[in-house]
Amino acid sequence: LRNNLYLRGSVYDKYSGFNWSKSRKPSKLYDKDMEVELPEKAKYNELEVEIKPERLAASTLFNALYPVKIENAGDKVFINEDMEIYSKNILNHDTSYKMISKIPVVSENMLKSQAIDEDIDRIYMNLPRNIPDRVKDLAEELTQGKSSAYEKAKAIEEYLRKNYSYTLKPQRIPDGKDFVDYFLFEEKEGYCTYFASSMAVMLRIAGIPSRYVEGFLVKTEGSGTRTYSLRDSDAHAWVEAYLGEYGWISFEPTPAYEQI
Repeated sequence: LRNNLYLRGSVYDKYSGFNWSKSRKPSKLYDKDMEVELPEKAKYNELEVEIKPERLAASTLFNALYPVKIENAGDKVFINEDMEIYSKNILNHDTSYKMISKIPVVSENMLKSQAIDEDIDRIYMNLPRNIPDRVKDLAEELTQGKSSAYEKAKAIEEYLRKNYSYTLKPQRIPDGKDFVDYFLFEEKEGYCTYFASSMAVMLRIAGIPSRYVEGFLVKTEGSGTRTYSLRDSDAHAWVEAYLGEYGWISFEPTPAYEQI
């Protein structure tokens, strides 16, 4: 792998001004013959990952975009349009499961050529009515003059990485304050949740569909088959932006982590 591996667990699309939640989306039973819809313009590498829970008991099946085959996850597995995958059963240290995923291979030039595509559920564009004006002004200032959705997204990502500090011990946000506004203009330091939330909100202001994602980050080392141990400290939050014919593309606004 040329980059770190992002294993998606939960996807959130509703920002309240303080936290994220999920819209109610229908799930369908995952069938071994099911075909996952892949963006046509991208090319893909195939990745096989075996996950063995040791001290994590959950029904969530962690996966990399796009999961095309699941093995040994129980008799009933469910998937929704955000590609959140759950087993009917709780998975624990006595189990393991395999995920085969298609990983998009795209270049910056390819992404720059893609215009903003609004042909997607508006839920990924919704924002509270009371988003502070200075958050809107900042997003518009950062993306002014950028012609493609990708260039706008990169401008926001770069700004967050260069102008804010990473800390695991930020100050408590005062009651009544908008989470993103307080981080951007007052606190100016935080952990991945702060950076990912801020980027997702500013992307929507800039007209780019976005979603907030939580899961685990695997810091990969070279190619071939390798084993990694993941702990609580590897839990992470990042952003996915919808770039039209290239589908959902991951971005890393948190400066403590390598850019994707």
